[in-house]
Amino acid sequence: MAKKKKSFREFLKGLELEDDTVDTIMAEFGAQTTVNLERITELEGQISGSADLQTKLTALQTQYDNDTKALKLANTKNSAVFRKFAGLGKAADLLMAKVDLDKIIVDNDGKITGGLDDQYESLTNEYKDILGSGSGSGDGGLPNGTTPPAGKNPEEMTMEEYIAYRSKL
Repeated sequence: MAKKKKSFREFLKGLELEDDTVDTIMAEFGAQTTVNLERITELEGQISGSADLQTKLTALQTQYDNDTKALKLANTKNSAVFRKFAGLGKAADLLMAKVDLDKIIVDNDGKITGGLDDQYESLTNEYKDILGSGSGSGDGGLPNGTTPPAGKNPEEMTMEEYIAYRSKL
């Protein structure tokens, strides 16, 4: 059979303390218990606030990840457009502004899989009167008669690689 637990007061009396001493200890014990309960309530409120902060942090992280992904996608598209139209000389800026980036398709590896070549062809045909005969080759902005570095198509180069390559011409 389980033994009944003594109360704290009974424990103190069992130590043969005087009643006044037991009352003083019990009063202090009660006051400290109240302080501890208040602190527990305060900490529980902080934990609840922490959960709210964690939810907000998760939402902000998701937003950051989505924004970063969108920026990388936009950068990939803009870089591809720049490389494609760079060989058009002064008309390049005018024609690049007419490219619909939403029509450019990028795969999961960051490669352009569609939408750029057809826009390039359409725009260079539509504006051939301002391009003249030096409209470029449509090969990513390489000057006529030059070839890309071995194994690299200008459309597959990073912006840094392309600029470095162009500076060597």
